[in-house]
Amino acid sequence: MRSKKQTLAAALLAAGVLIIGVGSCAAPYLPKPTTLYKDGVYTGEAEGMMGPLTVEVTIDKGAIVNVVLKDHHETQGYYEKAELWVVSSILEQQTTEVDAVSGATYTSRAIKNAVQDALRDARTWRVTGEE
Repeated sequence: MRSKKQTLAAALLAAGVLIIGVGSCAAPYLPKPTTLYKDGVYTGEAEGMMGPLTVEVTIDKGAIVNVVLKDHHETQGYYEKAELWVVSSILEQQTTEVDAVSGATYTSRAIKNAVQDALRDARTWRVTGEE
């Protein structure tokens, strides 16, 4: 007859093998969608701290190449900090999922939201791997 220690060791070994076996099963390949942008100049608007804020976003070869703030009512010092950091981050990272500027959170959020608004018109979808 087996001892309790041997039975416990066998059970733990079986559980470990089961966990490793299940964990190593590969998930089926599903191509993930890629966002692409149509070339052109697009306008977007969002609500800032002091009112509406308008941007103009330029897309070239599917990439965001320029963001210009056209109209705003934000406080000058805060606006300038947010514009410098947020716009350069969007251009560098090619996404609006960038950090806001501390002390200029509402203005940062407005810039990001206005760019998102402009990109809605530029957006096309394609599955990765398709030509």
